[in-house]
Amino acid sequence: MKVLDASWYMPDEQRNPLQEYQVAHIPGALFFDVDGISDRTTNVRHLSFNPFCVFFLSKTENMEPLIQLPHMLPSEEAFAAAVSALGIENKDGVVVYDGKGIFSAARCYICFFFPHHTGSQHL
Repeated sequence: MKVLDASWYMPDEQRNPLQEYQVAHIPGALFFDVDGISDRTTNVRHLSFNPFCVFFLSKTENMEPLIQLPHMLPSEEAFAAAVSALGIENKDGVVVYDGKGIFSAARCYICFFFPHHTGSQHL
């Protein structure tokens, strides 16, 4: 069983999840870096046709400036490499928590769910 501290905060909160992890965390927990384990290369263009609907267009459309989406899910290969570096294997059960209760831990859980890691649990 691996326990992950997946704390992450909005920039305006002026909190550093890694520093908070270093000060206090569940004994034996590993730090899951939400910023580091993400795809920061996704850019899109968008058009709003009405206030209730946003359509995303391909990167090649020449209409509006690109909007960076810095926290997209990583590729399966990048995710596998990152969790392997943490010492997590497919056979491991995973329990995830964060400093807010149920904020960024859910994001971490989804990362495990998408590549079909079957041992994930959320607290």
